[in-house]
Amino acid sequence: MLAQMSSSVDISKSEASRYALIRRLSFVFRHHLVVNLQPLSMIYQVMHHRLNATPVDVSAMHDCVDQANRLVRTSIDSCMDVVSWLTAESDATVNAALGVKQCLGNVRSNLSFRGFVIQYEEPSLDMHINQCALREVLTAALLAATDHAEGMTDISLSMLAVPNAVGITLQLQRGDGESSPQHGAYRLIGWDDVQILAELHGVDFSHRSNELVKIRIAQSPETRSETSS
Repeated sequence: MLAQMSSSVDISKSEASRYALIRRLSFVFRHHLVVNLQPLSMIYQVMHHRLNATPVDVSAMHDCVDQANRLVRTSIDSCMDVVSWLTAESDATVNAALGVKQCLGNVRSNLSFRGFVIQYEEPSLDMHINQCALREVLTAALLAATDHAEGMTDISLSMLAVPNAVGITLQLQRGDGESSPQHGAYRLIGWDDVQILAELHGVDFSHRSNELVKIRIAQSPETRSETSS
């Protein structure tokens, strides 16, 4: 699938960069896989207790079953989302604003723990872009910038519509605090990794040192035709 996306990219290098990115996000994926399953054991205990009661509260049992069903459905959605990361579905699109929000959600806790402050105001932007391209390039850029931040802590992320594309700007500045390096990671994400992933997905990418990052992702053809009609 990746070979079809860009024959000009060395696939072994792109796979290595993708693997490093996924390894860095493994704790996030683990959380997504189990967070909605853990409460099921509590629901089981409640149901077991109520089944032993006399008389059995049928209405309460129905509530427990409905709650368990909702958790299972949510867990399935989370699992499918993790799988989509691993399979790199090249045709999937996502609303740009929602996609950026999801990317930030995957790294915000870790970056906050390391002293980084993310400033992002979600824009009103109804444009769809390639989901895999956004996920991999933006997330890799966030990790590369913070892995080599050299004491900078304030992260400013902005997004705007440009002709037939979405432009994302990421800027790091020194803030009141001090950031700490990433310890115990599989390896640091380098700018060469971001560049490889950008080329793989046909994304325009540039960076100035570790301070300013610019990403431009083409609008999906379906949304582009809807916008022009």
